[in-house]
Amino acid sequence: MNSGQSSNLINLDLELSDAPIIVGGQCEIWKAYVPQLDRTLALKTPVNALDHAVMKDLSARFECELELLTDLSHPNIVRVIGTGEIRGNPCYIMNWADRTLRNLLDEDPEGMEWDSAKRLFLPIVDAMAYAHSKGVIHRDLKPENILIYGDTPCVSDFGLGRRVRATDQRLTYLNSDGGTNWYAAPEQFGAFEEAGKAADVYSLGMILAEMSSSNTPGSPATLNYIPPAIRSIVECCVQLDPQRRFEDAEEFARELKMVGYALVR
Repeated sequence: MNSGQSSNLINLDLELSDAPIIVGGQCEIWKAYVPQLDRTLALKTPVNALDHAVMKDLSARFECELELLTDLSHPNIVRVIGTGEIRGNPCYIMNWADRTLRNLLDEDPEGMEWDSAKRLFLPIVDAMAYAHSKGVIHRDLKPENILIYGDTPCVSDFGLGRRVRATDQRLTYLNSDGGTNWYAAPEQFGAFEEAGKAADVYSLGMILAEMSSSNTPGSPATLNYIPPAIRSIVECCVQLDPQRRFEDAEEFARELKMVGYALVR
């Protein structure tokens, strides 16, 4: 069994799961236990693809994600604690999270308690405001990609992420599906390479709509169940035209705080 050891954990034995715990279209997640530290870790690696060209794209996307995460340092963005290999494929190591925001939402189908929603959502927006300030966009924000460590949410899975150049807003397109339907902005399905920070704003608005209501995103009635104080803000986020949304997560966060959507510390 390959231990997937990293420079941080080179002298430790990792007890790797017999198979990946999560398998996605691009990557898979393995679970590893470190007996010496009594600590559980997650190891992310590209999925194996038979087609050489597809595998090359997946590897390039993985390397891009690792570079982005290494450059980003925020308490609500998942932290890479090491790198290594699994079955000859590169992997990066992070702390294991037992829950995601999706799990929390499924536990409260009628909508989360208002104070709980506030405590969870503002750190997520702040994390993306920080990423946007660094010229990084996510392009696949959804509850499944928000890991929960105790009571702390962390944005993960920058596999579709890219840097936005100041002189060129267009981004490389690597045969992506454009994100997850409910949460992806309309422009991600027409010209994914053109999707910018406003696409992340759309996804954040859809996440907030789901957290604040009893309806699944995409339902025409969803906005009607959102508290009136933030309804107009959510409506701005989910405009079909990206030019009519908040420019980025920084502007979105400022608007939330202006209407009293403050984090209770």
